[in-house]
Amino acid sequence: MTDDPASPVPPRRLGELSNLAALLAERVLSEQDAGQSISEAHIHALLDAAILLDKYEAELPASLQQIVDQVDEARDEVEDGASSLAWLLRPFQGVKG
Repeated sequence: MTDDPASPVPPRRLGELSNLAALLAERVLSEQDAGQSISEAHIHALLDAAILLDKYEAELPASLQQIVDQVDEARDEVEDGASSLAWLLRPFQGVKG
């Protein structure tokens, strides 16, 4: 396999990414429902996975789509177009705004 970043990702690898992202997203949603703090690293990993899957036009798993939608909603709530990572992660940190 080549290290060329422009080379296409094999569909098998996208499937693996999708499965792993779904498992992590389900865990994050469970932790969120339980009122537990969510690791910032987990959120970054999920958003990175969503970006990659979108780039290669692969469907997002439902649990990952739910997290992306929550992040989008949180971003839309920011007044005057200002945003920060802390604000975007607010729904997953148990912080009520």
